[in-house]
Amino acid sequence: MYLFFEPITSLDQKMEEFYPFLSIRVVRYLQDSDVVTVGDLTKKAYYDLIRTPNFGRKSLEEVKTFLATAGLALRPYYWHYDDPEYKKTGHGTVDHK
Repeated sequence: MYLFFEPITSLDQKMEEFYPFLSIRVVRYLQDSDVVTVGDLTKKAYYDLIRTPNFGRKSLEEVKTFLATAGLALRPYYWHYDDPEYKKTGHGTVDHK
C-alpha cells in the first residue's frame, strides 16, 4: 500500500502532484490517457483502466485506494450506454438516442 502525503483537496487538483506517491504503471497510465486532474480520473470507469495493457488488478486497487482517501471513486460503468463500439455496431436492445 502506498502512502499519500498530499491530501486530495479538489477535483481540479493536478495529478502531477501525486506522481511521487504512485507506482510507475499508474503514472504511465495517467500520462498516456491524458488524465490531468483528479476530476479526470474520477470520470474513468473500472473498465477503462483494466483494459489498458500492463494495467492489472494491483494498479487498479492502487487507484481505487488513492481515490478512497478523499472519499472519491471511479465512475460506474454501464457498458451498453458508454461503450462506443456497442453504439457503433448497434447490437442489443438498448436505444441510443
